[in-house]
Amino acid sequence: MKTIVINMDGENYNIDLNELEFNNGLAIYSIKKKSWRYNEEIEYTGVVDESGVIVLPHQAYYMNIDIFPGKSLIVKVRKGNDEGTVTWTETRHYKYNGFRMEMVNDKISSSYEKVSNTVIKTSTIDECGKKCQVLYDVVIAQTISEYFSKIGDFEMRPNGEELACATTRLEVGERSYDMDCYINKSGVIRSPIYNSYQNNIMIFDTQSICFIH
Repeated sequence: MKTIVINMDGENYNIDLNELEFNNGLAIYSIKKKSWRYNEEIEYTGVVDESGVIVLPHQAYYMNIDIFPGKSLIVKVRKGNDEGTVTWTETRHYKYNGFRMEMVNDKISSSYEKVSNTVIKTSTIDECGKKCQVLYDVVIAQTISEYFSKIGDFEMRPNGEELACATTRLEVGERSYDMDCYINKSGVIRSPIYNSYQNNIMIFDTQSICFIH
């Protein structure tokens, strides 16, 4: 590997690629620069490949960067209005195509959780406009689970599988009730579905699972 030189506002900064931690062919680099306006040190972060090519130019508003296989990134970006009075977080899925970084999805929840090397748990909106949780495969850029009201933590279960309890909340008149099942990290339902309203177990085949929404 080698050292690359990055120029910012007339100053050169050396980035030693040997000191970076590469993951799936990419690494996060950082530059600390003193702000002339606020008299404080600001950290700029970006992403570089093993040959020293900058694939995601450094910015100060990146809050977090996760690298996934297939040269995909999940990046939390701090956004704000022109006056700086309102700020929010936007989470984006980028993929490097060998020439440039393309944005694949800018609707990832800022509170996403990495559950495997390729999959995250994230919040989204279903076709009825309700907030829900899904498993999203970053490498193939697809939702791989059903839409659930809540997906719990993945834990090793008595059957030897690492599963999470997934809950769908249904509204019946003025009442609501939960339908629970267990899913694996591939989004596959691995248990019967418990209906708390009728206090029974329901088993659906793959063609009828959609009826639990």
